Amino acid sequence: MTLKDKEKEMRIILSRVAKQYGLQPHNIMERRKHADIIEPRQVSMYLMVEARFKVNEIGRFFKRNHATVIYSHSKISIELTVYEHISRIVKNVQNQNWIKNKYYEKNPFKFCLPCVFSLNLQPISN
Repeated sequence: MTLKDKEKEMRIILSRVAKQYGLQPHNIMERRKHADIIEPRQVSMYLMVEARFKVNEIGRFFKRNHATVIYSHSKISIELTVYEHISRIVKNVQNQNWIKNKYYEKNPFKFCLPCVFSLNLQPISN
């Protein structure tokens, strides 16, 4: 799969997540750290990792470090079990049948192990 194809698929995921949140894709890509943008960005990164894109590629796409992608994936993985609205959004996007990336099904992504162990995430309690 070429770089253009990968970027096209990532843009599709980004636009579908943006639509679920009522945003424009360019809003999610901004450098801002406002609460209304952080969650959609993290959900987008989570879905891209689940679609088997490499964390370095996702980081470059969002102009962020690969550790940010790993953190986002881990955080959303936990929040899926806690927050109904995040679970619903992820299912809605996944049900739009965009996970057809055969290259990444054969070649799973690799995490930077020191980054994974440094996360030390705890479940959110109400």
